[in-house]
Amino acid sequence: MNLESETASLAPRQCPAHAETVLVVDDQPALCLVAAMLLRRCGYRVLTATSGDEAKRLARENAGIDLLLTDVEMPGMLGDELAAWFHVTRPGAQVVFMSGNPMQHRRLEPCHFVEKPFIHLDTLVEKIREVLNHGRAAVPASAAA
Repeated sequence: MNLESETASLAPRQCPAHAETVLVVDDQPALCLVAAMLLRRCGYRVLTATSGDEAKRLARENAGIDLLLTDVEMPGMLGDELAAWFHVTRPGAQVVFMSGNPMQHRRLEPCHFVEKPFIHLDTLVEKIREVLNHGRAAVPASAAA
């Protein structure tokens, strides 16, 4: 089964359309592609970057980023460094870390985390939705208006 058929097999009830924007950052372009295809299939607007510097540039150019999905271990800038910068520039946005090294989750606790590779593609989608819903619930009604 190829990636297209795997993402296409996700039923519409699993992927309701959403208008949020997700910035995916990973130094492996193929992983950015997989995450972007899956999230776009679910209706998200997706931007991708293969470095922390590229992610910062995209964040400066795109004010409406709702969630940063970043690898933890990248050359040049660690994901938690990027997340710290992102939180300062986008205080209301959410962050989800990803790594193939489960020890990174322990190092970053408490945080939102998905393990790579995405063996079950719906796990990534469910985590993104959970974090975005949680972030929306945390915004006071007066701030959301």
